[in-house]
Amino acid sequence: LAAGKGGFKAGLTMSKFTGDDASFTDPDLGSLSPGYRTGFAVGAYSCYALSPTLTFQPEAYYAMRGSKYSTTVEGMDADITFKFNYLEVPLLFMIQPAASGNAAPFFYAGPQINMKLSAKVAAEVEGVSADVDISDEVETFGFGLTAGAGVQINKISIEGRYTMGLSSIYEGESV
Repeated sequence: LAAGKGGFKAGLTMSKFTGDDASFTDPDLGSLSPGYRTGFAVGAYSCYALSPTLTFQPEAYYAMRGSKYSTTVEGMDADITFKFNYLEVPLLFMIQPAASGNAAPFFYAGPQINMKLSAKVAAEVEGVSADVDISDEVETFGFGLTAGAGVQINKISIEGRYTMGLSSIYEGESV
């Protein structure tokens, strides 16, 4: 993660809806709570030194987000999955203390801007499925905060991060 360097990132995403309206009760579906949707992210980053231990790291990548709801309808298992794809641009500030041997730990945080690429909801009941495009109902842009930590070993880094959305995903609704 040396200054002036960049590279590519890829990894697993696990996302779910949060907030007051993430869980709800429907007369036909019962009580529903959000579960995780698993996907992936892939993109690139660059590093710019601000001091010997502080680096600015902008990133841009494609990420799969959403949430999954599971229930039983008239004795049949049903899954409702919200499938959102985004171009995400985190603007991270990274602190990298002194390395210990080949391992260099790092910590980062910063704001994130998201641009919707697509939005669908998929329903599956007993093996029968259908997808509906809901792009018109989902905000084009969103904002969030990202924080994480990792370790760089030689030219490979392993990290974990948490991103919290700060804006509503549905048009016309408040946070």
